[in-house]
Amino acid sequence: MRYLTSCYYANGRPQAALTLQQVRRKRGRRPMLLTCVCETEAGAGGQDEGGRFCVRLTDWFYERVLKRWGRGGGAEFTGFGEEISRMAQNARFSAAGLLCAEERFLLFYRGRQRVYLLNSRFLRPHLKRISADTDAGGGLRVEEGILQRGVGVLLGTAGFYQGLAEEEILGCLAADGICGERQAKRRLSEL
Repeated sequence: MRYLTSCYYANGRPQAALTLQQVRRKRGRRPMLLTCVCETEAGAGGQDEGGRFCVRLTDWFYERVLKRWGRGGGAEFTGFGEEISRMAQNARFSAAGLLCAEERFLLFYRGRQRVYLLNSRFLRPHLKRISADTDAGGGLRVEEGILQRGVGVLLGTAGFYQGLAEEEILGCLAADGICGERQAKRRLSEL
């Protein structure tokens, strides 16, 4: 499995935070990916709770996840969803995140965000939302699954999607039309 990753970060949005970590282990050459985008809610009292969550999440990835899989363990997510949920307790922010190891993934989200799956069906691009809006102060929703080759996943908070229709996203980010990270970055900035 190979991951193509890219991000778009708009300057002037101090309440938005992003982590994007892509690792390939030397032994076994297993690819791993952690990404999360957060947006602190208005009632957070001026604190960047989403930013702190991204920092904790990145530290957790390197201290816990890589060590576990580095010992020859398979791509197992047992207990990871609960650990991520505990990190997000008692804070108000919207988040959409993805942890991938080989073809397995753990999707987590809460608040005002959207996660889209982009793929091709019957030789035509297809877009499907795979998350739902929830309470930004509530628990994270966690889902586990298997990624097929050739699909795209788009994570974003409400601020990113403002003024965008699903047809625009689909037209710009057709999964089969993106061949490299530079091209993905250019298309995200076009949106």
